[in-house]
Amino acid sequence: MAVLLFLWAVSQFSGCSITETPPAVLNRFETQFPEARNEAWSQVDGQWQVWYKILGRSYTTFFDTRGHAYRTQEETTYVDLPDSIMEKFDEQYDDGDIKTVYKVQLGDTTVFEVLLKEAAGNMVLRYGLDGRLLEKRRVLDKGK
Repeated sequence: MAVLLFLWAVSQFSGCSITETPPAVLNRFETQFPEARNEAWSQVDGQWQVWYKILGRSYTTFFDTRGHAYRTQEETTYVDLPDSIMEKFDEQYDDGDIKTVYKVQLGDTTVFEVLLKEAAGNMVLRYGLDGRLLEKRRVLDKGK
C-alpha cells in the first residue's frame, strides 16, 4: 500500500504517471543517465521532459516519443563559462544581470545559454564554444 501511495504522489508531483511515459523514453533515459536521481517527468506538446540530479547538479533532458534525447541542459554558473564566452558577454552585459546559465547539449553541439533579467523582460543569449553569439531572444518570465 505504501508503494502505491508513493507512486501516486510522484505522479501528482511530476504531472504524469510513471505508466504514461512511453517505454522507449524511460529505457533511453535509464540507459543514458543511469546515475540520475530525483527524476520528475512532464509532457508538453507530445514531448517528454525530465528533471534530475547527477552528483548534486541539476539537469533537464527533452525527449521525443521515440526516446530520442534532443536537448540536455545542465544548470551552471557564470564562472563555469568558457573564457571565450565570458569575454564576449562582458563587452555588453553585467554578470549581475544573469538569472541562470545553462550548458546545453544539442546532438553533437554544445552551446551555453545565458538567461538575463532586464527591465523589458528576460532575454536568452545563446553562445557557441568559440564565444560567438548565435541567438538573442526575449522570453516570457514564468515567475522564476
